[in-house]
Amino acid sequence: MNPTEPTWKSYIVETTGPIFTPQQCQMVIDKGMSLKKETAAVGMGNPDGSGVDPEKRILNQINADVIVAPDPSEETLINLSKDVDGILTCFAKVTKNVVEAAKNCVVIGRYGVGTDNISVETATNLGIIVTYVPDYCTEEVSDHTIGMILSWNRKITFHNNDTKAFGWGNAGLGMRIMRLSEKTLGIIGFGRIGQSVARKAKAFGMNVVVYSPSLQDAKAKKNGVEKIVEINLDTKEKENFNISIKAVRELFNAATKIDSDLK
Repeated sequence: MNPTEPTWKSYIVETTGPIFTPQQCQMVIDKGMSLKKETAAVGMGNPDGSGVDPEKRILNQINADVIVAPDPSEETLINLSKDVDGILTCFAKVTKNVVEAAKNCVVIGRYGVGTDNISVETATNLGIIVTYVPDYCTEEVSDHTIGMILSWNRKITFHNNDTKAFGWGNAGLGMRIMRLSEKTLGIIGFGRIGQSVARKAKAFGMNVVVYSPSLQDAKAKKNGVEKIVEINLDTKEKENFNISIKAVRELFNAATKIDSDLK
């Protein structure tokens, strides 16, 4: 049931474990909302209901049923959410219409960082708690970033493909490969992932500069990075920067045509 008079101020709840844990359910109970026989609609999952075993194990502790959405479309989620008490999602969009259709919903959990695919304003107006996992995959993403830097700097992909195509020892030695130590890495944004990347880059002996409007001097000093107040680019640099941004956008647009879940 939806609370008529919410007694807490924030509906965004940070969690560091699995979404919708028994502890979170207890938190909801403590707020005066009854969770006796719950039904959780999972925004993403396999059509045969597989792939959500961890959720089922957790929710079984509160005698909850789990309904797996066969697709992430708004129409499907609206139909499945009508009688649920909780919604779990990763990429599926929990729109204003979905939230309003979930008349009994008391909590919406996001598998990941951020809540941009959830209508938080609607949920807040209806007294629904929204949770997310702010440290989700921080280490994994930063590991991958460092891996890509190493691959690019050491020309690993190029030499791997060249060796496969032409055999060992045929790659030209004129391609310049530089050490990472004492090189400068620029990071735009300094949230959890940015900080993790900086920490790992510094382990390779790199100098790290950061541009982030919200970065405080004390935090920059604590993390051993140099704060950049503004980015000054000459005409050629601006052109290259704009080309890079355009390329990323075109790549993303191409990807969304293949995988609609990315939209």
